[in-house]
Amino acid sequence: MKYRLRFHELVSEDLSKAINWYESQRDGLGQEFDFELTQSIERLHQAPLSHSYAFPGVRFKCVHRFPYVVYFIIEKYEVHVLAVLHGRQDNEIVKQRLP
Repeated sequence: MKYRLRFHELVSEDLSKAINWYESQRDGLGQEFDFELTQSIERLHQAPLSHSYAFPGVRFKCVHRFPYVVYFIIEKYEVHVLAVLHGRQDNEIVKQRLP
């Protein structure tokens, strides 16, 4: 089954912060992060039910090579990406973004 992919309006801010930080560490590292993140989101989009729960109702997918986590929920035929956060960030941010 193909799920529709949707993003919370604040995900773009999450991404910008992370990409800019990595790019400030080394030229091109932000692009590498963006590539790995895109791959992770594509994998979770293809098989969202195969990912574990971070807490009730919210699943997660770790980003390969980087300490970031994609948090998402599944509603009917849609995958809603709620946040992309560093693994050490408080996941209360995710709970605040729940519909």
